[in-house]
Amino acid sequence: MSAAGDEFMKELWSGKVPVQFNLSSDSLAGLDYERPTPFFNLVPRVGYLSFFLQEVQAHYQGAAATRMNNKIWLSRDEGDTTIPIKWHYPMGVIFDQLMLREKKETHEMLPLQLSVHFSPVKEPTEITSLASDSEATSLYHQHIKQAYQVQYNSTKIVTNLPMEQWRDLIKAVKECNYMKYANIKTQMRKDAGSSRIPVLVHYNGNVWLRAPATPTGDECLTLGGFLEEYFGKDFSFTPEQKASDAPIDLPNTQLLIHGVSPPASTPLLWLAEYMAYPDCFLHITIETSS
Repeated sequence: MSAAGDEFMKELWSGKVPVQFNLSSDSLAGLDYERPTPFFNLVPRVGYLSFFLQEVQAHYQGAAATRMNNKIWLSRDEGDTTIPIKWHYPMGVIFDQLMLREKKETHEMLPLQLSVHFSPVKEPTEITSLASDSEATSLYHQHIKQAYQVQYNSTKIVTNLPMEQWRDLIKAVKECNYMKYANIKTQMRKDAGSSRIPVLVHYNGNVWLRAPATPTGDECLTLGGFLEEYFGKDFSFTPEQKASDAPIDLPNTQLLIHGVSPPASTPLLWLAEYMAYPDCFLHITIETSS
């Protein structure tokens, strides 16, 4: 990657979301305990909430409910609806999903209000509660293996990584240290030939794994071409839109990658190189309305 590319990535990795963690009412139910003050933190957009939950647990350690359950889960409360947060996805993906679903601007979402639960999850969810930092690390390991299986048709690059380098990689992700992360990633893929682009599309609350072939020679798969190929029902671009440098702007359809809507003409390979998250997936968030 060029020096300009490194500077772009360092800037991207420096983005943070101010989060206000509030102890949920159900964690206090039936207890004679005054609600503690909220806990505030700046969570990096490329970071994971799961790596910050120990600080949240420590803040609420004095609450009676926390002594009854060492597990924790988060939710976004919308009126009477409690929506569990999928903490295994990067913070930026979570924030983009919430912003599009609630149809709000960035400034209207800040600080992002999340509820902290020490009580059992009421209904089964994709991800429920988290008990330890090792659980979060293990899940990150699974995700990066999946991305490498898609991209290089093998997980050996990840599984053969020396334990010391693996610890350094996890530390870089936790600290959101891009240069340390990039150095390890360069070593991991220096002898590997990419065959496909790992993409996770968060589409109206569902997650779709897509793996378009890596373009070769003069081929160029654009973001618009990718969307038409895989999601043609909601995406159809005119020749002018396909060539335009303006952000994607379609009726009843919103799309975000790292909080922005790129032009349809953007090469997908460029996005995968410069806007993938630490799990090595390019995450695209889409919300449609009738």
